[in-house]
Amino acid sequence: MRVRVASDAAQDTSPSLPIYENYMHDVYFIKSQKNGRYYIGVSWNARKRLSEHNAGLSKSTKPWRPWKLVRVETYDSANKAYLRERLLKSFKSKKIIERIVMGSPDARQRRDRDPDFA
Repeated sequence: MRVRVASDAAQDTSPSLPIYENYMHDVYFIKSQKNGRYYIGVSWNARKRLSEHNAGLSKSTKPWRPWKLVRVETYDSANKAYLRERLLKSFKSKKIIERIVMGSPDARQRRDRDPDFA
């Protein structure tokens, strides 16, 4: 995925900052291989974010490393992705999250295609 850089300095005082709003955003589900805990987050690049979690760069997931990517939902705006993340986190039930992860045709297809997918 390519990162676009702001070209109009009048709109952005820091033109070296990437503009992520122009990209698809992923709501990603990762599962701890240590204890089976789930974590849900939003990123414009789920694979890169997974590697950051596994490298211990996230304080909230560091103790439960290593993590495995188990589901990715892609949205055309950051706002939609963050709304979905908020809804999913409001469930607070591992059983509901597992139903979403394991019951989706997307998850079954990705497991068949992608060896890194749980």
